[in-house]
Amino acid sequence: IVIVLSTLLMKLGNDAYLEGDGPFSNRCLLSVYYSATPDSAKTRVTNSFTGRGSARVVIASTSLSMGVDFPHVRYVIHFGPGRTLADHLQQAGRDTQFALSIIMYLGKHLVQCEVSIRHVVKKKERIRKLLLCHFTDKDVSLTPMHDCCNRCHILCKCNGDKCAKMPYPFDKLSTVVEEAEQICEVDEEDKNCLRDALREIKQSLNICSRATFFDASGMLCHGFSDTIIDSIVNNCHKIFTLSDLMENNFISSLQLAVTVLEVFNELFEDIAIDQSLYTLAVEAGATYSAVMEHVTDCDFESELSNNDD
Repeated sequence: IVIVLSTLLMKLGNDAYLEGDGPFSNRCLLSVYYSATPDSAKTRVTNSFTGRGSARVVIASTSLSMGVDFPHVRYVIHFGPGRTLADHLQQAGRDTQFALSIIMYLGKHLVQCEVSIRHVVKKKERIRKLLLCHFTDKDVSLTPMHDCCNRCHILCKCNGDKCAKMPYPFDKLSTVVEEAEQICEVDEEDKNCLRDALREIKQSLNICSRATFFDASGMLCHGFSDTIIDSIVNNCHKIFTLSDLMENNFISSLQLAVTVLEVFNELFEDIAIDQSLYTLAVEAGATYSAVMEHVTDCDFESELSNNDD
């Protein structure tokens, strides 16, 4: 939750707040809801769902969706699917009106999921059918196809030879043919050097970071834990690009990803880093620093602190 919140604040900058003279906490368009969220912040979220608050995006754990039917929710973005079909559907919007359920995931998100959920994500079949066929014996309607799922939308021809409804900008299926996986040989000595270098980066983040939490080892980190380091080291033989690093290893910070790629280039000398990435990383870092100055005046400060415990 902290990583997602920090990333959104970094991207939005001042646009994350409504204009006005009141406290930042009352003007912020983002809010957080999980088990340790203070009651005052939870009240702000529930008030916003009934039209009496400023929050428009809530970064939440499953505790928000369990047993509560919030109306007017039209976008539910899952950072990783639910572990079971029942869990996943429980987390979706359900006021009988049209809503979009969007899944963003990393490969490691699927490890703990049941086979049925992995089929929903990985198979090329109709998503609505894969989700609902386990709960009903009746045929699951796939029409109109553009309202069924993105896999159906791309095949829809409701307007003669094409679909009358344009795809959502964020929902375009890739038509690129996947190339054979690139792999290099890495020995244990190289892996140990890489692990040591990444731990040095983590130690530096522990000292400099303002938004930190404890990882499984008990050490402070900024979303860069020993578990993530081990994952990068174990998969280093197939990491060559920024996409390889950010898609498979839980690194959401562009600055951190570029730094890790530099380490790879020093050790293996087979990484091409686009110079434009350095400019983007610097701009992202400047935006993040400015936003964090505002966050210290918000209730988010207490929420981040609660997550440290």
